[in-house]
Order: sequence, then C-alpha cells, then structure tokens
Amino acid sequence: MTYERAGHEKSEMGREPRHGKNVVHELKALLEALAIPGPYVFVAHSAGCLYARIFVDVFPEDVSGMI
Repeated sequence: MTYERAGHEKSEMGREPRHGKNVVHELKALLEALAIPGPYVFVAHSAGCLYARIFVDVFPEDVSGMI
C-alpha cells in the first residue's frame, strides 16, 4: 500500500496543522479505518523517513521494521 500525506499529490490539504505528530496520528487512524493490522514495516524516502521515525516513537508496538 502507498500513502500520500494530506496536501501532497492528489490528497486534499486536511484540517490539522502539518506537523509530524499530526501526520502520524492521521496515518494510524487511516490504517485502523482500513482494518490493516500491524505490526508494520515502513519503506520511506526523503521526508517520509522523518514521519516513519516519528511513527516508531509514538507507536513503537505497531512497527516491526523500517527501511
């Protein structure tokens, strides 16, 4: 699955300020709404690496790896 953060590519901007913790909470809510079970392996590039790292810090039990 690929994920486009709010305000990027074809995604709408969203209502919350665009800082790391809001981004990872939005991603967590999306994963739960889609019933995609963890733990997750993140494959990230550029700014996505920062968000993946924040996700690990906020939800460490939901991540099994990061590339």
